Amino acid sequence: MNSELVNVLLISERAEGASLLRQRLTQRGCECYVATSSAQAARLFAGHEFDLVLCTFWMQGMSTLIPVLIGSGASLFRSVAVEDSCWWMPAVRHGEECVGAPALRASEFKVALDRIVGEIKARRRFTSGLSNWGVTSEQRLIEVAMR
Repeated sequence: MNSELVNVLLISERAEGASLLRQRLTQRGCECYVATSSAQAARLFAGHEFDLVLCTFWMQGMSTLIPVLIGSGASLFRSVAVEDSCWWMPAVRHGEECVGAPALRASEFKVALDRIVGEIKARRRFTSGLSNWGVTSEQRLIEVAMR
């Protein structure tokens, strides 16, 4: 797994069902994995660390993802069909539960998704730069917080 890439788990009813989303994410420097069942998602979680989890539908057992992602720094959004479009509901943002946060329309989510991917990449560059100097990200964050 390339540490430069943002790791995304797409959970969809069909592997082809998330093709446009996967294409958009790949163009932005993401490595995408697709699961079509909660069992597949669990197997992928066992072997990978994901920055972002996007569910195009909500299946039985998916609520177990929320506790797994809390504290991880990852984000989880799920799509909910609304008339002829969808809304994206945040459940976890940056490792913090946010169930009940306002939903994003499809057009808003495209903008938010680009921002989220950019933030993940920036955080990686920051922590990578610190480790090159022998400073852990925790040490740097403590220094910044103490100012």
